[in-house]
Amino acid sequence: MAIYITSDGTVPVSFLKKFIREGIFLWPNEQTPVFSLEAFEKEDFSQSRLILFSNEITDEKLKNWGMVPFRGLVDANAQESSISSFLTYEEKKTKKEERAAILITCPFIYNCDIALAIAEYLKKHLNLSSDQFMSIHLAVHEALVNGLIHGNLEIGSEYRQSLSMLAEYGTLLEKRLKDPAYAKKSVLIKAKWNKSWLDVKIKDEGAGYAVNDNLSSCPVKSSKPKSGRGLFMIAGIADSCTIDDFGREIKFSFSLSDKKRGSAYRSFRQEKKDESASDLSGCKVLVIEDNKSNQIMIQRLLNVIGIHSIKTAEDGLEGLEKVKKFNPDLIILDITMPRMDGYEVLSMLKSEEETKDIPVLIETASDTREARDKTFSAGATDFITKPINPLEFFSRVKVHLENKLLVSKLEKQLKNIKRELKAAHEMQEGILPSKEALQSIFDVYHVNVQTFFKSSSEIGGDAYDFIPLTEDKFAFYICDFSGHGVSAALNTFRLDALIHQMDLNLFLNPNEALSYLNNQLIKLLPRGQFATFFLGLIDVKNETLKYSGAGIPRPFYWMEKEEFHLIDTSGLPLGIKHNTSYEVARLPFVKGIKLLLFSDSFIESPYQGEDSMGMDGFQKLLYSTLKEEKTCKNVVAKISSDFLKNTQSPLFDDATLLFMERK
Repeated sequence: MAIYITSDGTVPVSFLKKFIREGIFLWPNEQTPVFSLEAFEKEDFSQSRLILFSNEITDEKLKNWGMVPFRGLVDANAQESSISSFLTYEEKKTKKEERAAILITCPFIYNCDIALAIAEYLKKHLNLSSDQFMSIHLAVHEALVNGLIHGNLEIGSEYRQSLSMLAEYGTLLEKRLKDPAYAKKSVLIKAKWNKSWLDVKIKDEGAGYAVNDNLSSCPVKSSKPKSGRGLFMIAGIADSCTIDDFGREIKFSFSLSDKKRGSAYRSFRQEKKDESASDLSGCKVLVIEDNKSNQIMIQRLLNVIGIHSIKTAEDGLEGLEKVKKFNPDLIILDITMPRMDGYEVLSMLKSEEETKDIPVLIETASDTREARDKTFSAGATDFITKPINPLEFFSRVKVHLENKLLVSKLEKQLKNIKRELKAAHEMQEGILPSKEALQSIFDVYHVNVQTFFKSSSEIGGDAYDFIPLTEDKFAFYICDFSGHGVSAALNTFRLDALIHQMDLNLFLNPNEALSYLNNQLIKLLPRGQFATFFLGLIDVKNETLKYSGAGIPRPFYWMEKEEFHLIDTSGLPLGIKHNTSYEVARLPFVKGIKLLLFSDSFIESPYQGEDSMGMDGFQKLLYSTLKEEKTCKNVVAKISSDFLKNTQSPLFDDATLLFMERK
């Protein structure tokens, strides 16, 4: 099939010769001195291959001449039904031939959708699907616009990108259609096909691009732009597309099989694959648009950037239903639609917890500031005007989907981290003494123990334990690693492993045990990390407490109704200096003795709006608590509750309490 399009008016002799060489005779119009329309009607042209060109031809006359085997018969006054009828007639008369020829005028493209007539013919002849039909229609239409408007008439695309310039565009178009310098040129469209492919070629007689323009990167670079979105649009919806003759010749193909569409846009741009580009193939996009042509166009543009999981809806109500079922990563939403418009859809989306974070790209023909303000106020993520500029469309879609992918990736990583931290938290709780272990200390040694532990994050750097040694002796410790969070928690696991490998006899001498732990931790701790420590040994038979300290806050030690005593823990923290020696001290641990050990979070964290409560403040809190509470359990509960109520959340640092009482 071949279609020739030229301007209204007299046709140049050179152009006539071109048709004659192809066995087609062109009848210009009434200005031709040799024949008149009346003479033509009287002549017998039944054996001729003719294309008639005249403003006097109407649909009625086309019907009267319908049985004459003309190669084509269309002009400025004809309607699209005439073209469809001719193409169907041509198919019946020339079954063995794969081409037809039509000559029309430039203004005709605005009076009739020639591309639609061609697409309808191909749909019938090739049994096209609805998607294929819409894609071919759109590609041919854009090719005609590119050849006639941007090519021959040399009108740039900027006039069609803004509503404010449409009037100027119409005036310029009307002027150039009457100017022989622009309007006397032809556009050739050829198509051929087989069972698998449809190939289309469009060639215009326009000025083409400047020699130094780089067509592989952008088809619009000359000082007088002659192309806009059309070439990118065709490249986006076709399966392959090439540009030749400085932009004057466009070739594109469509697959007629069910095979997956190729990325024509990359072939068209002739650019190397960007290895750093995001893979959008797994993204899901919902297009809520009542115009079927726009639906198909947007789907094809999305295919260009690798997106094939696409659903469409023709109005807002249908769109909201599909949002729930499809769970899209991006919604492309038209504003003007039946039943429910885009603003109502936005309002519904943003009011639901499940859909409020889905990015929404609005597409609308309104390009005013008021329209943009209203759109963004309604909750839209972004805004793009019709007619859609493909490169802008690609950029905006990719930005929002890449952001969505990044957020999803971060959310997934966060879930993994939370899951891992939860597992680490459970592991850390597993190395702390259980309620059963604390009850065993009371049952065997008659020492009541109550504890409190809360990390500043999911896991922390505090640790404590009670280690039975003999029927009369048990050791216990409290440790606070520098820092908090994951690194500090890892150190608690290191410490637990070390202690379980130690010879239990070492704990009979707390100072020697601290020296051993210090030397081991120096090998394991990262530079700059250390641990404050208190290690005690209780001998219930001899009623003594033997202990060594390594920089932990000084514990409170007192007998019922007596003053508090602060235990000396001034030894160097573990992990700082190799072969450090530690002092050992003894205190009586008779019935009624109470011992409170705690990490520095209690005295260094912000408290009641102040920088901290300090040792004095903590002692006052302990004193007032003991006046009200008599049991170990209630004392620990009251102190920890007061602290958590009056400090910041999350905690400044891990907080640990050990309260021990000899019964």
